[in-house]
Amino acid sequence: MKNLIFLLILFHINLFAITITEDTTLTENTTYNEDVVLDGKILNLNGYTLTVNGNFKTTGSYARLQMLKSDDKLIVKGDVTFAGASTYNDLTKGVIELTGDFYQKGTKSDRSSYHTDYLNGTYSGKGNKYSSDNAYSFYPTGEHKVVFNGSEKQTISLDSPRYSRFMNIEIDNSSSDGVEFEELNIVGELIRNNNNISIQHIENWILTENIVVPNDLDVYEALNLNGYTLTVNGNFKTTGSYARLQMLKSDDKLIVKGDVTFAGASTYNDLTKGVIELTGDFYQKGTKSDRSSYHTDYLNGTYSGKGNKYSSDNAYSFYPTGEHKVVFNGSEKQTISLDSPRYSRFMNIEIDNNIQFEQSISALGTLYTTQELYNSTYINSTKLTYVNYLDSLYYYLDIQAGMNLIALPNNVDLTLEDIKTIFKNNITTVWAYDGSTTKWRGFSEQSDKLEKINELELVSLESISKGQGIIVNSLVEQTLLFPKGDDYNIANLNILENLSAGWHMVGTNRAISISEIEKLNENIVSIWSYDGTNWFANATDNDFILNIEKRGIKSLTSIESNRAFWIFVK
Repeated sequence: MKNLIFLLILFHINLFAITITEDTTLTENTTYNEDVVLDGKILNLNGYTLTVNGNFKTTGSYARLQMLKSDDKLIVKGDVTFAGASTYNDLTKGVIELTGDFYQKGTKSDRSSYHTDYLNGTYSGKGNKYSSDNAYSFYPTGEHKVVFNGSEKQTISLDSPRYSRFMNIEIDNSSSDGVEFEELNIVGELIRNNNNISIQHIENWILTENIVVPNDLDVYEALNLNGYTLTVNGNFKTTGSYARLQMLKSDDKLIVKGDVTFAGASTYNDLTKGVIELTGDFYQKGTKSDRSSYHTDYLNGTYSGKGNKYSSDNAYSFYPTGEHKVVFNGSEKQTISLDSPRYSRFMNIEIDNNIQFEQSISALGTLYTTQELYNSTYINSTKLTYVNYLDSLYYYLDIQAGMNLIALPNNVDLTLEDIKTIFKNNITTVWAYDGSTTKWRGFSEQSDKLEKINELELVSLESISKGQGIIVNSLVEQTLLFPKGDDYNIANLNILENLSAGWHMVGTNRAISISEIEKLNENIVSIWSYDGTNWFANATDNDFILNIEKRGIKSLTSIESNRAFWIFVK
């Protein structure tokens, strides 16, 4: 009876929904079989689980769900709608598990309806942090996570994706359609669990795994590939005053099956490494380069604060630097069109197809193409200027004078004839270690080195396979040419799973973290890498840890692309 009276006091109950009309703090796990509406009040989960077997909605100028403890959990079997006040500092921990759709409602973000200084924790008392049309109505921070675990397609829609956002997301949807993000703004991690997702509009996102998007994709603020591959099976576009693609790691790759359009902000210092592979057309949009729309001193890294580095009509909307490369590999004619070829340009460009240039363009680095295309089209081209040329049928790997621990850069096993061709100029020896037999295999075409290999009764190195680490000793700094092939990662080769006890030397074409390697074999107790000057190491065994500390060896957190490394298996 007491519980019934409590419910009657706190809630307005009808056949369709329970409306929470007073500030409420849970004191036990609670389940409702109806829709639940939080109307202008605070609901604090307080370390408990609230299960709603219908829809859940916040509405009204002061309505906030509070999840401040790690054990907080909201389970909703229907849809979730956040249409109340700002939830900044109200959603810091806990998990929302949702089988239906997700809606954020509210668009007002100006001081008349929301004090923007509240976001940095310094609320001055000006404005109104609460509004029933609040652009920050879903603004989790800290450890908060939303899990989408429906059995049918789930849709996510944000009225204000520039302001409201997710912290962490996990996808456990079991349907073939998966989860569709009409807008995505995520600060933390998106765990996909191999489920299907589609994304139409990205505000902010830092990738934490390789992702395939089956549709067109627009970027409105910042998309950071973070060392992973994003495949878009449609068109890709940056658009708006803040829109930038960020490619800052060597393993960054954007694969686009349609067209690419850069029509956002300047990408100076945002495209420094990685590769864009494109089968469609390439467009750069934007013509304004004056200080009223873009501060030109930002280009030399001495931004004075004048002007605006972001503009939706920016002449520098495609401005790669460093090692960045664009590969044109379509099966039909591809067009390259730049609104501002005086400002936007390419760094390195690879052309494996018939290209139509709408304007004369420049590449400040290397042109990669076949010898045939180079001789027939580009050796004296008036449409494309570049610094130097390399044959695109090869993969180029720079090594230094001395000892180099490397892995094959591409997914092509090498025969003895390949080895003789690749390691011929100023290479003294090539070594590989077989951990199963604890024996070295060696190769050299220098008579004294070959004689030493035979004298020691070492096995001749007559093949090198992907995933195998090798030591190459070079007399000079030089570039090695390897036959082209597909990329690979040591994690995909399944060679670490059942290794014998002892030392093994392996290699990877794509960067991989130490934590990822350790997950592949729980018996790996130490990993060592050499960069040509210094050793780096990681260990989980106490004896190895003490040895590493005693020798002052730096900590190893990841293995770079095309690098060989040592592992010890207990």
